Amino acid sequence: MNDPTTAGIEDIYPLTPLQSGMLYHSLRAEEPGAYTEQFVFVCRAEPPARRPRADTLGAAWQTVVARHPVLRTGFVWAEVETPVQVVASSCVLPVEERDLTGLGPEEAEAGVEEFLAADRARGFDLARPPLTRLALLHARDRTYLVWTVHHLVIDGWSMPKILAEVGAVHRAGGDAALPEVRPFRHYVDWLDRQDDEAATRFWKDRLGTLPPADRLALRPGAERERRGRAAAGSAEHELPAELSATVRGAARGARVSLSTWFQAAWAVVLSHIGPGPQVFGVTVASRPPDLPGADGVIGPCVNTVVQRLDVTGGGTLRDWLRHIQRGQTAALPHQHLGLPEVRRVCGAGGETPLFESIVAFENYPDQGTFLDLGPGTSVELWRYVEDTTYPLTVVVLPGEPALGLRLFYDPGRFGAEEIRTVLGRVEAAVTAMARGLDAPVSAVRAASTHPSLVRGADRDHAPDGPSALAGMSLHRIVEEQAARTPGAPAVDDHGRVCDYAELDAGAAKLAGRLRALGTGRDTVVALLLRRTTRALVSILGVLKAGAAYLALDPDHPDERLEFLLTDSRAAVLITEEGTHGRLPGAGPPRLRADESAAGAPAPSAESGPDDLCYVTYTSGSTGRPKGVAMRHGVMAGMLDWELAGGSVPAPARTLAQVSFTFDVSAQEIFTTWGSGGCLVLADEDDRTDFERLVALARDREAQRWYMSPVALRHVAEAAARTGVRLPRLREIMTAGEPLEVTDAVRELLTGPEAHVRLENQYGSSECQVVSSLRLTGDPRTFPRRPGIGSPIDGVDLYVLDEEWRPVPVGVPGMICVGGAAVPRGYLGRPGATAERLLPDPFSRWPGSRMYATGDLGVLHADGTLECLGRADDQVKIRGHRVEPGEVRAALRGLPGVRDAAVVVRDTAGEHRLIGYVVPEDGAARPEDGPRPKNGVRPGDGVPPEADVPPEDTAAEEARLRAALREKLPAPFVPWRIVRLPALPLTTSGKVDRSALPTPGEPPRGAVAGTPGERPAMEAMLRLWEDVLPADRVEPDADFLALGGESLLAIRLTGRIRNVFPVGLGVSRLLKERTPRALLAEVDAELGGPAASDRAARTYLRDRSATSAAPEPRPAAPPRNVTRTSEDIPVPTGERP
Repeated sequence: MNDPTTAGIEDIYPLTPLQSGMLYHSLRAEEPGAYTEQFVFVCRAEPPARRPRADTLGAAWQTVVARHPVLRTGFVWAEVETPVQVVASSCVLPVEERDLTGLGPEEAEAGVEEFLAADRARGFDLARPPLTRLALLHARDRTYLVWTVHHLVIDGWSMPKILAEVGAVHRAGGDAALPEVRPFRHYVDWLDRQDDEAATRFWKDRLGTLPPADRLALRPGAERERRGRAAAGSAEHELPAELSATVRGAARGARVSLSTWFQAAWAVVLSHIGPGPQVFGVTVASRPPDLPGADGVIGPCVNTVVQRLDVTGGGTLRDWLRHIQRGQTAALPHQHLGLPEVRRVCGAGGETPLFESIVAFENYPDQGTFLDLGPGTSVELWRYVEDTTYPLTVVVLPGEPALGLRLFYDPGRFGAEEIRTVLGRVEAAVTAMARGLDAPVSAVRAASTHPSLVRGADRDHAPDGPSALAGMSLHRIVEEQAARTPGAPAVDDHGRVCDYAELDAGAAKLAGRLRALGTGRDTVVALLLRRTTRALVSILGVLKAGAAYLALDPDHPDERLEFLLTDSRAAVLITEEGTHGRLPGAGPPRLRADESAAGAPAPSAESGPDDLCYVTYTSGSTGRPKGVAMRHGVMAGMLDWELAGGSVPAPARTLAQVSFTFDVSAQEIFTTWGSGGCLVLADEDDRTDFERLVALARDREAQRWYMSPVALRHVAEAAARTGVRLPRLREIMTAGEPLEVTDAVRELLTGPEAHVRLENQYGSSECQVVSSLRLTGDPRTFPRRPGIGSPIDGVDLYVLDEEWRPVPVGVPGMICVGGAAVPRGYLGRPGATAERLLPDPFSRWPGSRMYATGDLGVLHADGTLECLGRADDQVKIRGHRVEPGEVRAALRGLPGVRDAAVVVRDTAGEHRLIGYVVPEDGAARPEDGPRPKNGVRPGDGVPPEADVPPEDTAAEEARLRAALREKLPAPFVPWRIVRLPALPLTTSGKVDRSALPTPGEPPRGAVAGTPGERPAMEAMLRLWEDVLPADRVEPDADFLALGGESLLAIRLTGRIRNVFPVGLGVSRLLKERTPRALLAEVDAELGGPAASDRAARTYLRDRSATSAAPEPRPAAPPRNVTRTSEDIPVPTGERP
């Protein structure tokens, strides 16, 4: 181990902006190895040449290390206000040698891979030079030469120069004619002379105010667009030689550099992933012409600048490329400014990243020579490994004759197929650009991808063909079935059976009474009826009269019922005993369904595919519900598709438990009657008690069941709890919310004789079912969170961006529906209809419209869709676009959590995420009495669990938040997490977000209490207030929210270590992020609060004795100051 105290200190000077950033990220990394680079060479010696040896090659390398100060540099950050780099007057290069000659070729290569992984895991002690080492691994016919170096002391330009010097010394056997040394300090001094104020103004004018980077989301694209090889965090792809030549020629024709060309191509690729403008980093060489000998300086003379490109603008590609080129030329005098300063002036403070990807163009000298060890010895670069802290780095290699791409990526974020997709899309982008220099940028962008458009099978409308139902009205379908099987049961209401003849006759008689009241085509008839056979007969009677039905829930408040009657312009209100007296003086004429009346049955109306069949109301974004006008054609086409693909031979018994006010009830009713089946009717008491519901399904031998995913989970748990088996059940259809196949659900699906088919359907109240994923076979093989499958017959599905353009396969966008499922719109709401029903540019039929669902989705490479949640649920939290559905999925994946919900609340003038969890033991108990689907009695609300002690609640919330921080970025972690006995649900089975309780401020746990309760907390808060730009810091204040950034993180952790004898580092600070959480870590390391308080009392006493006033708020430190060895604490060799 080298020790500057014995070797002596040659120089001390500040870090460059790039080095400061790399030091910070290296310190905050959970594992060593950040910014560690490995160059692996394969050396082959032909006799009489000898294979390289550690003594001779190590001596040559040691000579080069001794020549260049930067290779003898370590970094000091503890106990100093501003980190500095310290040049040791001498240091010894570590050299390792291993013998692999006893292994076969494959075993030897595996041994090399194992060594590389262990070598990366070692990392470097950044305080102790040299930050480089050498290893020789001797195999039978070759030697693997591993040169490991930290990016803090080298850049790509320096690499071939160092290798050239090593080779020259090795060939000469010692003394060699080498170029004059240009110390890295010269570059640091040059930086200090630059005009930072002018650079700050330039970048502020250039970039404006930048939002924090959105999380880069990658998914595998279509197989045909994937390219290259990817594994273990890196990937490579060589563009075809012909394409490379074409690209070079096109760039020359546009009079732009290849670097500009690939920056534009990367912006095109990013434009398919997220909304613009596209922001990414660009690595630029900083070897200025006004610095004598700049080309010969060894060291990291580079910087990363921010590139912001708008792909959606007008103009041709040629004009856009020239605009980019001019911008890069204008930026040359200002490229030295560090990213922290750019973040500060552009409005994204703290450590919030401005981008998640970097483009680097490696146009370095002597790239092809590498290392020359003399005659008879060949050396080739076998592997290059770099561990950066950015999720994705794109490196362009301007080789001949082919251009190359090398990607470094975070394997914890992205898989190999996602990265191969990126490589393919870069190739597609440069190809489209080379072919369209004078085309609009938008056209080039469109030509660079495979769009997410998927179409269902065409429907055959032949009268006697397989799709005969698609052209019929719903009531005509039921009439024909009644004519075929008049005596078959149509409804089973707890043993009271109504056959098809009775059903049709009763409906015809009601239709006659409705006709007498003037109802007909496109009029609305409201039903205020309980769940009995009478209600089902009335639904069919309204349709036979040519009208559309609107089901009202008698349990809803009068105010809502009055609104629905008024808004729908209902022509008649059908009532019965118990509901006829509701809403006195309000609404249209009334008709009692439970009273006999004179009059002949009316013949069925001739309703066409575009005529209304029912109206159902959805919640409106303005708070005013919207009436969805459903067409006969949409319903009949869906029924035809579903009946053709059913797994239960007709006729089948369907458990009818969905509320009549919900659109799925129409599907439930008419798929059953359209196939001659029987509806097993559940009443209100059955629907609100899952154990009764399961028993009803068993006793009445239900074979088919429609329910929401939430209801499915409760049904499965009720069946498991009571031991009820459902031997006749054959298929379950779910819709309405994301489906999760829990262990209890798998048990329910595992029938004693045959497995139950699970079908996850997707649609909306506006379109009914538009896609489906049918899961068959062993339920143990079902995915835990299935997708939504493929479009049903006659339906087209598109995934579009904010400009209504198709996104590539694997990229999220809004799901839009075309084809046969497009609705008429919203009843009496032309504005809302126009907002959601748009011209369909992708349809095969002119004049068609498409429906914008408002759901985010992604089309996978296998042609199936996944729904990602509501687009309008997205919210910006501290500048980050957050999808609550992603947070909910993470919460549900935590141990001990059975269910979860996440909502956004506005508190203290800002958006905050609130999480709600139901623990594994939070299921409803039988002794609690009748419960609705969610396990909560109507009107009860869902209070937080009152029987849990406050300290337990605080500890559990802290545990969940800590677990989420391991999975999600900081802005995604909820501000509060509330424990509930159950989640409230709407009548349609979805989470009722409006019924979730609003929590107060976060609880104060037992660790710290208020400032002053514990000396350790008081000391911790004082330290934070001294360092951070905040007048007062609370125990639960967030480091980043208080303006914390890289330099302040290094400074604060150093001060904490000076007070408390702990090894607290930057990574722990940025993980815990609050004084309270950090103090808990200190307590744990010191063995308890008593030791922490003793150390704090000493600090507070000394602080009081010296009357030390808090330091001025931190400002940017001077870049270059003269330091002496007396100013710098001596490195001890211990890792921070």
